[in-house]
Amino acid sequence: MASLVTSVAATVIAALALWISYSQARATRLHNRKLVRPVLQMGARFHVSDTAGLVLSNVGIGPAVITDSWVELDGTRVGRFGKAAMDQVRDTLTEWRPSAATFTTGSILEVGYREFLLRVPDYDSRAHAEFAELLTTRLRLGFRYESLYGDETWELVWPEA
Repeated sequence: MASLVTSVAATVIAALALWISYSQARATRLHNRKLVRPVLQMGARFHVSDTAGLVLSNVGIGPAVITDSWVELDGTRVGRFGKAAMDQVRDTLTEWRPSAATFTTGSILEVGYREFLLRVPDYDSRAHAEFAELLTTRLRLGFRYESLYGDETWELVWPEA
């Protein structure tokens, strides 16, 4: 009888140890996935006599994979973020044609990525008023992205609602 009790106790202890190991490994994986989370941010920058425009940055500590995007101009969907959509947006400006940086769905934005999506050099508030209006009132951009290491999805929209 004593050996039966000892065997049952040993089996219960082994099962508990296995369960605790599994729980710890799962918690560690979840923690590591959160630890390398990408965080994308967009912001407009208008500094006189300096480069001005709309900046996209990855301020997280993991790479971001772009899974979807959209561009809207004056309330109308233009298409996915890319050269064709940004050319269409830039073609509406009569005074200055800003420079643009684009990428496609599936692109990976590394940690520390920081790029002007639309920009003008040597910003002047009067000369570039049409450009400033485009960024602040007429243009909307959206990006859906996920971590390279996990399947959680986030969305970034400019301007924030």
